[in-house]
Amino acid sequence: MPFVIYSVLRLALIAAAAVVLYLAGMRGWLLAVVAVVVALCLSYLFLNGPRTRAAQDIAARRARRRALAEAGIAVHGADEDSEDGELAGSVTAPDARFAPDAVADDAEPDDEPDDDAR
Repeated sequence: MPFVIYSVLRLALIAAAAVVLYLAGMRGWLLAVVAVVVALCLSYLFLNGPRTRAAQDIAARRARRRALAEAGIAVHGADEDSEDGELAGSVTAPDARFAPDAVADDAEPDDEPDDDAR
């Protein structure tokens, strides 16, 4: 959640910078570019707390996943579990007709020699 908060704050800074620059008379693509650069600078100066919390949250999640993986515990969410359950019920044996080395049952050996064999 801290990452979402930080992202929303950064988007709000871009919007606020764009409004101020628009009211100052800037238009076109230059408005967007300058608004992003100004918001980048402002977020670096004023959003240190939310940025730090977002980074700590991401690091904690990554460490938790790494610890679970090292312990041999599969890291799955509810979505993956439900998809696995759906697939388990619908998986069927592969059709032998489509196997690359399959031989058709109704194939008969050639009784006549090839023209090239003479």
